[in-house]
Amino acid sequence: MKRARMMLVTSMVIFGTIGLFKRFVPVTSGELALYRAVLATVTLGAYLLLTKQALPLGKIRKALPLLILSGIAMGFNWILLFEAYKYTTVAISTLSYYFAPVIVTAVCPFLFKEKLTGKQLICFIMSTLGLSLIIGITDLGRGGNDIVGIAFGLGAAVFYATVILLNKFIKGVAGIQRTFLQFLAAIAILFPYVLCTGGETAYIPGISEAGQMGKWLLKNGLEEHRLILETKSMSTTANAQNSLRILRQAYPQVSSVALVTSDYHVPRGCVLFNSKFILSTKFKT
Repeated sequence: MKRARMMLVTSMVIFGTIGLFKRFVPVTSGELALYRAVLATVTLGAYLLLTKQALPLGKIRKALPLLILSGIAMGFNWILLFEAYKYTTVAISTLSYYFAPVIVTAVCPFLFKEKLTGKQLICFIMSTLGLSLIIGITDLGRGGNDIVGIAFGLGAAVFYATVILLNKFIKGVAGIQRTFLQFLAAIAILFPYVLCTGGETAYIPGISEAGQMGKWLLKNGLEEHRLILETKSMSTTANAQNSLRILRQAYPQVSSVALVTSDYHVPRGCVLFNSKFILSTKFKT
């Protein structure tokens, strides 16, 4: 029991450093999640090889759909958590993220027919109340960034809770082998995600996507004086923020914008741009 507690404390201390890494590593949330998954996969793979632990292929085959789903949930859980760190403090992001056990507690009686004890019910109520107080006392003077950060943190909590619940259904695959396979699944979903998002191009560091698109527009007839490049963003969210800043400062007379993007990106782009532009009642998208 003492050894288990020490391992738990050590893991929590290590987890506590994630916010610092995110704040000081200049990459997008998707890239950081991908690098984390790759490094973890290499580390766990080396450990499995050194300890001569074979993967139970027969049992893995049966649990493969759940392993893939849990790996995907793990990847997006990291992306949302890292996004939360961008918009609010590490403390508030982490507190929002720790709502995951509360979600698991609320869902388990329905999924696993587990009885909710009085102590668990009190913890559920207190955790929900605590999060409500955090949202209530948060300084909204910064354009609602804290609320956005809390929303990302809660989204990460939902995906983390999903991983926990899916793990309950995965049978016959040991913990470290399961984690190794989940990291592989996370890489499989994060790699195309990173390729399709971000400010700098995936293959030519230092050259922005905006710059490449600008060259194409000029080549196809757009007058140069009509072209305004936003080259600082590393995500669609940041692109919306920076675009709004440019319009407010240089073109205050503009009251509406049109978003042109790929067909598959329209729903996500509209949600993110509306969430940023809605902070200014002057703009319509």
